[in-house]
Amino acid sequence: VGDQTILGSDAPPEHFQKTQGMSVCLDLPDVAAAERVYGELSEGADVKMPLQETFWAKRYAHFIDRFGTPWMINVTKPM
Repeated sequence: VGDQTILGSDAPPEHFQKTQGMSVCLDLPDVAAAERVYGELSEGADVKMPLQETFWAKRYAHFIDRFGTPWMINVTKPM
């Protein structure tokens, strides 16, 4: 973010805890990128809202991937 790096890593089994109270949100530049990323990340996922158009987004999706990480994919509409 800016000139900083966000790092995500796994945890040893004895320290693993299920993700709660947050989602990773990717605000992507276009529909093609959203479709590609959604297709890859949502494989085997618990899809809460499939990738679709909304009043605020060209595309938006919400799902929990096969590893338990909640994701939001977004392509913002110009307002």
